[in-house]
Amino acid sequence: MTLKELKEILYNYPDMTYRLGSIKKEIENAKEEVQAIREIDSVVLDGMPKGKGIISDPTYHKARKIVDKYDKRIKELLTQQEIIMDKQNKLTDIMRTLTAEEYNIIKAKYWDGIKWDFLPAIVNMSRRTCFNVHDKAMFKMLQLLTG
Repeated sequence: MTLKELKEILYNYPDMTYRLGSIKKEIENAKEEVQAIREIDSVVLDGMPKGKGIISDPTYHKARKIVDKYDKRIKELLTQQEIIMDKQNKLTDIMRTLTAEEYNIIKAKYWDGIKWDFLPAIVNMSRRTCFNVHDKAMFKMLQLLTG
């Protein structure tokens, strides 16, 4: 992993939580749609009403295609969710290894979006010290990520 890739992950960390929430909602909606489709009552082609579970062939095949499409989408979403959660957990574990100073600078810089001009005042350090602590933290995180 390069420094550029690490910075990108750090900048995207706050969006990961939002994305996980939207994936969860999309999965729930898809499951509701699948359940609704499975509960469809239908009339067979002879025109006589039948009980639950008896669906005419054309209706069944169309419903099956829709359910299959939703099942495929749910699997894709679950895979995305797993990847995001893995990245988020890895980053959280790495952030726990940082000192309080390092953590505060990384959090302010990447998660809160504070620019270098304002960062020293926020973390109560000189600008040069902020750079030194930042570089040390980034080096430490890269070492942990690349093993």
